[in-house]
Amino acid sequence: KQSELAANKIPSKPSAAEPYIIILITTKIAQTVVAKTRCPRKSCALKLLGFKELTRFRFRISSRLNTHMIVPIVKIKIEKLDDDLCGVAFRGGKKYVVAKTLPDEEVLCEVKRKSGNAVICDVKEILEKSGKRVEPRCKYFDKCGGCNLLHTTHRNQLEIKTALIRRRFAALGFCAVSDAVGFSEDGSRNKTHIVFGNSKGQITAGFFNADTHEVVDVEKCLLHGEWYEKLRRILIDF
Repeated sequence: KQSELAANKIPSKPSAAEPYIIILITTKIAQTVVAKTRCPRKSCALKLLGFKELTRFRFRISSRLNTHMIVPIVKIKIEKLDDDLCGVAFRGGKKYVVAKTLPDEEVLCEVKRKSGNAVICDVKEILEKSGKRVEPRCKYFDKCGGCNLLHTTHRNQLEIKTALIRRRFAALGFCAVSDAVGFSEDGSRNKTHIVFGNSKGQITAGFFNADTHEVVDVEKCLLHGEWYEKLRRILIDF
């Protein structure tokens, strides 16, 4: 693949056993590739090339369309968190929204879709981590949409929640808001919304995936505590 790239040739199409390849290429070469693939979605692909900060493309093979799909990868620095607690960055006149990131982090992210004036992304690699980032203790964190702050310290979680409530109340002209109080790092939630699914004939119970809305089978939740496990078992047996 590197020799083909060096010769400014179109990379050969991956085999069925090779679902995708990642190639570092320039915008000029990318335009050449798109122009020669006879892709029915050529206009869409060229539109994606409009991202000036685009530095990497992922070529995927669609068995249904048998065409190359180009997914842009952008490098951004998170500036703040929005009201959904997702990281926000501004670059090239565009607003990028990346879940499970923190302010001051520099990340490589993959563009998923546009929503209004925002570009929704998935984080692919964290180039520069925040000093407040920690390793999530929950094995479901990457899939489950039940919580979105386990990648930062408990103290910072409280500060983020306090800032969010103050921002919301300030817009309504309400009184001052005191600091959020954490009773404990685990088992602090006393309410849950369990959803159910079916996987290979087996009942699954847990929370929705934030992106796909598929049911993530969560047997144990750190934020709810032991009562969640007992309640989940009762509901499944019922």
